[in-house]
Amino acid sequence: MAIAIASSGLLLAGSPVGTANADPPEREHTVTTSPAEGRFRCGDLLLTVSAGTQTEIIDGRLQNGVAHVRIQRSYDGVTLAGSDGRTYRAVAHVNAHFVLVAPDFDNPVRGDEIIHVGFLGGPQGSPGYLNEHLRIRGGVETDQVTGPCDYAD
Repeated sequence: MAIAIASSGLLLAGSPVGTANADPPEREHTVTTSPAEGRFRCGDLLLTVSAGTQTEIIDGRLQNGVAHVRIQRSYDGVTLAGSDGRTYRAVAHVNAHFVLVAPDFDNPVRGDEIIHVGFLGGPQGSPGYLNEHLRIRGGVETDQVTGPCDYAD
């Protein structure tokens, strides 16, 4: 009987926990590029993504009932329409690592996701940035967003 793990489009399959011999790790690697999207607020300024792409790289490893999933995301050529009528650019970097344990591959027992989005352009230079740290410990999730900008909606 095989166990399947789905995380952000990643699918890993492996043997159940407790087999007589240690199973070699099952590995999966995916790269996905899609249109960037999102809305951000920097004070009174609303920024809406109008063009560009987001690339997501997922590496997963399943061994003896424990899955380690690493995720990286980045923006390429992303522009945003500002509520002030100006066009802005954005750079983003995301790094994440999650640990999932059989039989519950839907809820990580441990994880960290660090997100940085920087905004460029405007009359005084950058309108700001957004940092987010998602942390999971023992299945309990905390989420902290800092910086002068935040997600809109």
